[in-house]
Amino acid sequence: MTAPASPSVSLASLGQTLLDLSRPDTDGVYRDGPAKRAARTDAAMTALRGLWDDAVAASADAGAPVPERGVALAAVGSLARGQLGPCSDLDLVLVHADGSFESDERLAGFANRLWYPVWDAGLGLDHAVRTPAECVGVTGRDLPAAMGWLDVVPVAGDAGLVGRTATAILDRWRKSVRKRLPELLASVTARQERFGRLAYVNQPDVKETRGGLRDTVLLAGIAASWLADRPHGRYDDAVERLLDVRDCIHLATRRDTNLLLAGYQPAVAAMLGLADPTLPDGMREAKSIDDLQTLLAHLGRAIAFGLDSTASRAARTLVHDRPRFSFFQIRSPRAGGRREAPKFDVVAPGVALHEGEIVLAPGVSVDGSAVGGAVAVGSVGTAAEAAVAPAKGLVLEREPLLPLRAAVEAAKRGLSINTSTLVNLRRALAGGVTWNDEARRLFVELLGYGPALLQTWEELDFVDIPSRWMPEWSAIRNRPSASAAHRFTIDRHMVEVTSRLASSSDTHSPGTPSSDTHSPDTRSLRIPSLNTHSPDIHSPDTHSLGAHSSATPSSTIRSLHTPSLEGVGTAKRFRGESPADRSNFSCRTAYDSFHRQALLLAGILHDIGKRPGVTDHAAEGAKHARAILRRMGFDGATVDLVTLLVREHMTLSQCAQTRSPAEGGRIVADAVRHDPVVLDMLFDLTRADMCSLGATSGESISGQLGWSNWHAQLVTAMAAAARDAL
Repeated sequence: MTAPASPSVSLASLGQTLLDLSRPDTDGVYRDGPAKRAARTDAAMTALRGLWDDAVAASADAGAPVPERGVALAAVGSLARGQLGPCSDLDLVLVHADGSFESDERLAGFANRLWYPVWDAGLGLDHAVRTPAECVGVTGRDLPAAMGWLDVVPVAGDAGLVGRTATAILDRWRKSVRKRLPELLASVTARQERFGRLAYVNQPDVKETRGGLRDTVLLAGIAASWLADRPHGRYDDAVERLLDVRDCIHLATRRDTNLLLAGYQPAVAAMLGLADPTLPDGMREAKSIDDLQTLLAHLGRAIAFGLDSTASRAARTLVHDRPRFSFFQIRSPRAGGRREAPKFDVVAPGVALHEGEIVLAPGVSVDGSAVGGAVAVGSVGTAAEAAVAPAKGLVLEREPLLPLRAAVEAAKRGLSINTSTLVNLRRALAGGVTWNDEARRLFVELLGYGPALLQTWEELDFVDIPSRWMPEWSAIRNRPSASAAHRFTIDRHMVEVTSRLASSSDTHSPGTPSSDTHSPDTRSLRIPSLNTHSPDIHSPDTHSLGAHSSATPSSTIRSLHTPSLEGVGTAKRFRGESPADRSNFSCRTAYDSFHRQALLLAGILHDIGKRPGVTDHAAEGAKHARAILRRMGFDGATVDLVTLLVREHMTLSQCAQTRSPAEGGRIVADAVRHDPVVLDMLFDLTRADMCSLGATSGESISGQLGWSNWHAQLVTAMAAAARDAL
């Protein structure tokens, strides 16, 4: 079914006409979104041209005729891009050449004859009156304005004036892009910090979140600069489908909004065809919301990946196009006038650093053909390969450790993995993962990089590498949480928790060996006790849950060589936690490597049991955690400890809110097998879990959730009661 052709429509009825052209099919499903958007755009343009004719005629009748040249009405924004939504505002600019009107009063009068009928019709309007020079000047200062003017189209009047103005703006953008590209990328980062990622936010703004519609506008701006071509295929499909989501939000709310609040999600999911009519009420809505969040995650990742890859290619173009000539090269020409070979700094077997990105080293093969180095620059000079590959022995085929090595190096340095490299890393896992000692060490090391883990894991997850490491990850990937207290999807929440745990338990810098003996600070406890005593820390070799050892052999303490966050403030390490929260307990400065490893593994697995139809996700998760860790080859003590933490990760918070200190303390003490170190670990896991919940100032969730002062006091008091019950 195609959208009906737009009829001749007046401005007064335009709002209703846009809704009529947007009606779902008889089964309630919104189909043929591109055709509907084209029809809405045609209807709006037709109505605006009629408005222009009426305003020109009214001005002539008032003795203030409008010149045929030098004045035009232009459209920008979604109307210019042909993406007008059912309730979208109209973005219009009245462009006039200097001296086209006899006086400013006549110009203002004509503008009022354009704007007031739009308002009277109940339509949203974003308007401006500018000369061509003012348009160019504004876009030179205002990045969003510059992006909007790259899509400008004439509506009525002097189309040549609009064309010349748009050309001048485009020329200025192309000349200034070297300086403005960092500004554009900085705006992406700032927007992500404010609105989050579309793939992970439960109530997203589908325009402003990372991977939202705003990213598509910025990507088009980069492509218009000629620095890099835009992606097609999967990217185009994702953009059109996300526009369908935006249209359905408009239809559900009957207003111009891009915020997908929980109350509208069932209706939006049904219009997108995600509601299963065979399911009973309640279950059908819940399932459709899950599917909607999964769809948004896929779309957001595709769009964000498209912007990242395009921006990366544009940045490399700027580097290679930068003039390399200097006066001193007259006497000593660089490279004898030949193009310089790309430079690769090999940082791990098969992994190199190139122009600020992690790439495969020259000569590395993942499927029998060399791809290393080529992912970054298109081709690798034989000189570079000869200099690097033979020296390092990097010709590898289907090396399953390559993704882990690349991820560790990216997180360690705070760098991105090249987008083409990500695709090749996925191919490297075609034969599966061999979990040997090095693979386990790299996996735990990756988990220990704190905030840097978030970006690296996101890049890996775009090509579904975590699901290759842990097949169970697929069941929770992109899934929303049933609880409104969760601001992230289940998979992102677990990565957030792991990042916080790494930040809190971190002590060693890369390459810095741990001490052979525990200092008093190392053995101090987070949780206050009414009875003072010094707990013992078990070694990995002598560890048994519920048993106490009097000393920890120094030979069993190993550093994980993860980055130190010394000097990082509390607010950065635990977002949402106030300084007062940490004054309630003394701080363990470090865990030994065995317990720290178990804590990180528990963080990345603690909600792995949140699957459809599961009522006790902690018990279900414990089963999956045990299976995953056994498959990875971790020792029995680690498997048992992580399984315990996953199974009991809700116990401390639940007891704090539902039990008396005496009763709850006994329950928690039994849950941790009367082990004070495990109690510390459970406390840290609980705090990190709750810190990753709750509403931020920009979210429409009522109440203070997560690790609030009230929750901190409750949980800390219950942990103290459990300490006394040990």
